[in-house]
Amino acid sequence: MKEKLQNLKYFLKGRKLVGLLALLIIVAAVPVAVYLTQKVTRFQAPAADEFVDISFSPSSQTMPPNSVFRIMLSARTNNVSFARVVFSFDRTKVRLASEITTTPLLPDIIQKSTMAEANATGLATIVLAVPPSQTLPTGVIEFASFNLTKVSVIPNDRTSLLFLRSDTQDMQNMQIVTDESLTPTINITDASLTLNPAATPTPTPLPTITPAFTSTPTPIPTNTPTPTRIPTSTPIPTASPTQAPTPTIGSGCPTGQENPHWVFDEEYQLCYVDYTCGFSDLRCNF
Repeated sequence: MKEKLQNLKYFLKGRKLVGLLALLIIVAAVPVAVYLTQKVTRFQAPAADEFVDISFSPSSQTMPPNSVFRIMLSARTNNVSFARVVFSFDRTKVRLASEITTTPLLPDIIQKSTMAEANATGLATIVLAVPPSQTLPTGVIEFASFNLTKVSVIPNDRTSLLFLRSDTQDMQNMQIVTDESLTPTINITDASLTLNPAATPTPTPLPTITPAFTSTPTPIPTNTPTPTRIPTSTPIPTASPTQAPTPTIGSGCPTGQENPHWVFDEEYQLCYVDYTCGFSDLRCNF
């Protein structure tokens, strides 16, 4: 009987030890469960009407030389607890020349592409979060930075750094979560790149030749001779022969001498003898 009581005592002691260990495990699991619950709540945030800006700085660049690009996040008045940013580039024209550096304001690095991964796919993913005990950043945040180099050798080639918009598979490539578990609208600004700029030759203008001063001779007035008026000669009228009036035979001749051989000229008032008759003397009566 005494031996049975002793065995029962050891049995009860073992049960107490097991129960104590179980209690300690439960107490230790509570903070972990709370932390995980907060993380899940942040990452599965509902949509909101607020918005933030994500852009590359600089937004345009000429290469070479190699250039440092920064991903800027303007949260405005939002307190950011989680951010997922994805960008792409044409790996036949440019590539990363350094690893991606992230901001200490979101210290939990959930995912970050390496330089080799980004250059192999032309795609880089950066996912950062803030632990529950840390103050959430707001305002303008330098989210990440990297060095870029050119690959293309084509003169005046062009390409871009592009943020990925939401795809069609119910998964957001770009996502921001605030302290109120909201996912604000994201406004994005890409970057444009000009590679191997070739200077366009500017034609050299030909010098303008200024002509030497040439004195303009003063024209000597030409004496224009005054035309001498040639008097118009009045044509001398050609005297038309006056037809002698036909005298009246015997008119004005001496009485009794009306000979048909006497002729009386009325214009000159004289008588004359028609020589055809052989008479040569004049016998006129005035």
